[in-house]
Amino acid sequence: IIPSPDIGFFVEKADFTPLDADVRVEHEDGANIVSAQVWLEPLAPNDVVIYSPSPALAGVMGLNVARNPGTGRWTVTGAASAEVYTEVLQSFELRNNGPRVEYLGSADRTVRFQVTDERDVLALGSRPIRLLPVNDPPVPYDVTFTMLEDGTLEGSLEAYDPDGDMITFYSGCPPKKGTLAVDGTPSLDNAPFYYEPFPDESG
Repeated sequence: IIPSPDIGFFVEKADFTPLDADVRVEHEDGANIVSAQVWLEPLAPNDVVIYSPSPALAGVMGLNVARNPGTGRWTVTGAASAEVYTEVLQSFELRNNGPRVEYLGSADRTVRFQVTDERDVLALGSRPIRLLPVNDPPVPYDVTFTMLEDGTLEGSLEAYDPDGDMITFYSGCPPKKGTLAVDGTPSLDNAPFYYEPFPDESG
């Protein structure tokens, strides 16, 4: 089995992309291949690997393709030529659904291939892949405050960032009936603010 020698790059939340569109299975003796396995290490909860064969390949009789839901490992069984198994392995695709591609502290993965021939001889191959993150915007929480006329208000603005990045809060539209000060110190989820209305303002 001969995977692509270069690293594969996958963009977070992009369409499904082949794990290795150029991986090849060869057998010098022309013997049939009877099984194969494909898996990703490590497999993050937001990594989705699917089998997407062409109509011609889907019509090949005797091949069974199944996924182990516990491990995420795909297994192919059934006697077929190395050329057919080449098409099979090229038909596995990956998508990362976000919001974070890092898993166990890294955006790197390894796709592993294993094939076994009719003489029970096993071959292994692997290809490194890297997931490229897309920056998701922070999400603010709506909030309503009530205060007395000629009083002051101290509160907290809250939001979260799907990627876990620090957030900087600021006033995008200054109030017309008072003075607002927002703490612009980067934070994970909140920023204190202070509001003082002009005299005799209400409503």
